[in-house]
Amino acid sequence: RGKADPPEMYKYGYFFNKELMQSNIDKLCTEVLSCFVVTYPNICIVTFSTFVCKEGPAFSLYLVAAPEIDCWTGNHLWHVALSVVFIIGFVIGLPVLFARLLIEGMDNNRLVDERFLTRYAFLYSRFKAKYAWWELLLMGRSMVMSLILVFLGDHPVLQAMFGLTLLILCLAAHVHASPFSQTRINVLDFVALLGNTAYIMCGVAMSVPDQDYSSAQGILLAAILLVMAVGLCALLMDIHDNMFTALAVQWLTKRLSRELFLNPDFSHGPVRTVFMHAENAFDLLRTSKLSP
Repeated sequence: RGKADPPEMYKYGYFFNKELMQSNIDKLCTEVLSCFVVTYPNICIVTFSTFVCKEGPAFSLYLVAAPEIDCWTGNHLWHVALSVVFIIGFVIGLPVLFARLLIEGMDNNRLVDERFLTRYAFLYSRFKAKYAWWELLLMGRSMVMSLILVFLGDHPVLQAMFGLTLLILCLAAHVHASPFSQTRINVLDFVALLGNTAYIMCGVAMSVPDQDYSSAQGILLAAILLVMAVGLCALLMDIHDNMFTALAVQWLTKRLSRELFLNPDFSHGPVRTVFMHAENAFDLLRTSKLSP
């Protein structure tokens, strides 16, 4: 028996399947960019460490990250040149690239486009729609924290002060925005920020001289408990609001579906007005005329 002609996609071989090649390129792009995001903090630290030198016993400068290298000599200059390239192309260039992609996607309504999602969903799919740019804030936090860790290593008090300031600002922003679309991820990030804040405070307490340890310890432990109590209250309020909103929307959706099934003209009535003008779940329940 004669065999039928092969499908068009197989006539010229596997690698000439345009759609399959495009899909593989999109997946490769996602994997590479995701890897860059994961390694971004470590690369920032390694890159900045190239510029931190100390004076040795022979009045010569050596690289703190690699004491066998003398600073500002031939070998070190190559490291400096490579670090400058990484700072421009990666430390600064990667957030700029992501910002451009997100701005282009938001301006052209491409955030829900299938191909755009396949390539760049990892940048914004975890966040609420109005906080699609939050990944840029996380990368900025990593870069600033790397600067503090590397360049203030010889000044622990200043390092702790700037580190605490950054973490408290990030904690306040996180509690205010709750940027992640899932509550459990908001909880995890909140706990991580709060734990880092408490860790730095404990480190400052342990570095106080023995004669002043008891008084300083009491003050700092009280500050830690205060921060944790305030953060816990804010977290509980956020969880309560999210749960109430989800339950209210779920209940109203069921009621609306039932009314639309029983009366198709009901979509032009009061429920549509409620959904158009209510600003939150409390308004939905307060203005709705439906009974549970």
